[in-house]
Amino acid sequence: MEGRVAALAMLLLVAEERISAMVSVVIDGVRTKRSIYNSVVDEVLSIGEASARDGNEMRRKALLCEIQLLNQFGATSWRDQKVDRRSLPPLLRAAKAGDMNVTKMLLMGDVDVNETDPKGNTALHSFLSSSSSTQEPRIEWLLLKNGARVFQGNKLGLTPVHSTAAKDNYKALQSLLLHAQDCVDIPSKTKETPLFLAAKNGSLSCVRLLLRYGANPKAQNLRKQRPIDVATSQDMRFLLNSANVVPMEAYFFCE
Repeated sequence: MEGRVAALAMLLLVAEERISAMVSVVIDGVRTKRSIYNSVVDEVLSIGEASARDGNEMRRKALLCEIQLLNQFGATSWRDQKVDRRSLPPLLRAAKAGDMNVTKMLLMGDVDVNETDPKGNTALHSFLSSSSSTQEPRIEWLLLKNGARVFQGNKLGLTPVHSTAAKDNYKALQSLLLHAQDCVDIPSKTKETPLFLAAKNGSLSCVRLLLRYGANPKAQNLRKQRPIDVATSQDMRFLLNSANVVPMEAYFFCE
């Protein structure tokens, strides 16, 4: 935890099996177990990129090197054998924190980019649902480049496309649609498409974008509601009503 990379490397050469050692710790008032790998990830995320500029830059760099070193020794295959499943996997924690360097370093290891938390959310879900998604958009492309699935739903059937529509994140939504246009009308467990969530949350820009990509304004959820029925403003209802009655080609032309 002190960032002594060379010493850690020598210890791993003679006691590689200790990678799997678990330590009981208390995090946010809950006792859980942490591996060396998880502990190092927690530490580097707690320092953060901003804090690193306040005197912890060298230690943060050393901890990032340790993650790379532990990857070389196969730490990702050891790290969660006995860990509390209620805790977020390292990649999800890094993505949620919007830490580009830690996310990149974790993806260099043998990590499953589509690993989920107990609610079925992936790293892409976690990133796009957080405030970090507008501050560090490169993480989205990094996850997609490494095989993050745009179509993967959580236990409620909500995909990353639903997450961006709900957060009014136009740029992130555009990236997802460019990557996988067919997900524009993917339904959740309640049969709600991303257009429903954009309409509910008053995101005119996301609604326009989804309509451009062919979203169906007449889709119905389990309650037989349409996106226009859950709209929260007159402007939103006008936009959706126009899409309902105007041929889509004409709608594009007007835009």
